[in-house]
Amino acid sequence: MQADILHRESQEVFDEIIREYVKRYHPDGLAEIRLVRAIWLEGRYVRIETEVIKIRYAALPAEAREVALGAIFVQDAEGANLFQKIDL
Repeated sequence: MQADILHRESQEVFDEIIREYVKRYHPDGLAEIRLVRAIWLEGRYVRIETEVIKIRYAALPAEAREVALGAIFVQDAEGANLFQKIDL
């Protein structure tokens, strides 16, 4: 199975996820093995979300950092809804 491995991602880690998945679940057919790609992409989306939050947090004024996630959510709701786009 081939996945789009991006900068700072590891083909070796992806291959290990496949090996572990096959060893544990014994997938039957391509549809089931493709679940590995979904697992891989979920990890990527988590990293994207984390990086976005870090960037947004760094841009917050000091008084908003006490309620950072709420402040970031409000910013996103008022703006281009970046998190909604990531979650699709």
